Amino acid sequence: MNRKGIILLVLGMLLSVTVVNAQRQGNGDFEKRVAEFLERRADRLADDLGLEGEAKTSFKETYKNFQQELMAVMAASREQRTELDRKKIDDLTDEEATQRVKTMFDRKTENIVNLYNRLEIEKKYYNEFAKTMTNKQLLKIFEQGTGFRNQRNGGYRQNNRFGGGQGFGGQQGGFGGDFDGGFGDN
Repeated sequence: MNRKGIILLVLGMLLSVTVVNAQRQGNGDFEKRVAEFLERRADRLADDLGLEGEAKTSFKETYKNFQQELMAVMAASREQRTELDRKKIDDLTDEEATQRVKTMFDRKTENIVNLYNRLEIEKKYYNEFAKTMTNKQLLKIFEQGTGFRNQRNGGYRQNNRFGGGQGFGGQQGGFGGDFDGGFGDN
């Protein structure tokens, strides 16, 4: 999975958890927390970009609008689990199994549409930010989904619990050690 895919997956999971918590606590609290979150995020990014005065104010407002549009697309793609999704495969009738597969295809199609919509929003705001930002600032804005984590932690891959920067299993590959495959003569 590429970096952008991981970012989208993490953002989707965060939004799902946030939405579930918001439903428990009411929409007023949720909207307030989202607004506060976006304000803090915009402040941090504006500071990171070295913006001050009117440039900072203008950036923050545009950035918050950008994030709200992205959140709206992600909220539209939220999957609602049905009773059919909760059933074990062995407990499904043939008709239910067919319906579950078709529902899965519909959800995947919806995800593709939502990813395309997200891309279009990013392009729109890239053009908007490009009017006043340098190329490096633009890169910070559009890579910022992982930028803060990478700055704090030295990067996910270097600090993941599955073998450092070598991916799952470390330098040996797989689960480490001198595993030769164990399937036939080597």
